[in-house]
Amino acid sequence: MKKSTTIAWVAFVACLFLVGDLGAQTQRRIFKYPAKHIESYKRKFEPYFFERTVKRELPPFDSIQGEFIAASIVWYSHNWNEEIDKIDAVFHFAHPNYKQFDVHKDGHVERINGKHVSELFFLDKTTKLFGIRHVGYAEIDSLEIHFFDPGPSQPPTAPNPQSAIQNPQSVCSCPQPPFQGRLDWCPDGSCPTDPTPDFVPDPTHVIIHHSAGTNVSSDWAAVVRSFWDFHVNVNGWDDIGYNWLVDPNGVLYEGRGDGRLGAHFCAQNGNTTGICVIGDFTSIQPQAAAMNTLADFLAWETCDENIDPL
Repeated sequence: MKKSTTIAWVAFVACLFLVGDLGAQTQRRIFKYPAKHIESYKRKFEPYFFERTVKRELPPFDSIQGEFIAASIVWYSHNWNEEIDKIDAVFHFAHPNYKQFDVHKDGHVERINGKHVSELFFLDKTTKLFGIRHVGYAEIDSLEIHFFDPGPSQPPTAPNPQSAIQNPQSVCSCPQPPFQGRLDWCPDGSCPTDPTPDFVPDPTHVIIHHSAGTNVSSDWAAVVRSFWDFHVNVNGWDDIGYNWLVDPNGVLYEGRGDGRLGAHFCAQNGNTTGICVIGDFTSIQPQAAAMNTLADFLAWETCDENIDPL
């Protein structure tokens, strides 16, 4: 029996959720699209193949305080097929330009109740229109688009001389590199730490990541705030996933900090410290300043925790 094909064009009515003025610095907005507003029609020759689109011609915020907008997509589907089902997104800016993404899933998010989360996008602050398209066979129960304005960063204070959590038994001769603490990269306090953290008293490994995001920014502290928002308010974690981060200029940032269990290594975080070099280094090399800070951090961390670097 020959199957019929359905193409579904989504004419969603957005449910808006705005959380603004978190300490007069950051703001976030969620556009939610329920499945009940899907309109479908059939097409021959491609059995049960769907094409769904979401479009909106309204800026996500009335006024942008930061230098960019961070965005991510969340969708719920119980029969998603990684080999067949695809999502792409396009964002239009106030000037005659746009940016299109092949949407890749964040592989660190646990799939619960059919939840799928995209990687984090960094958009021009003049974003005024977006379109999301799904092509494939899966049913999408609902879809959300999260926008985050990280706000402007304040001039940092003097770098912190030491971590909030130290190893009292350390006799390491390698100095801890100076770093920007939580209230340096999030001075309004809207990026709180996990109030009930799990601890890692004796880490045996240091895991080095890259963020696989933007390589260009005029405000790297705002990028770190965007990571915190993505990890907490989109992924549903208790805090930013990394223990430490390094930006391309070589500035070290305290994430969860030393001694706390991170969320960075696909449920294998026990006995580890995770540090993220901010940027996408699949095709380019990290900046020299970032590598120098990373080397200083690794020298201190492995010495302080008595970890064999080899």
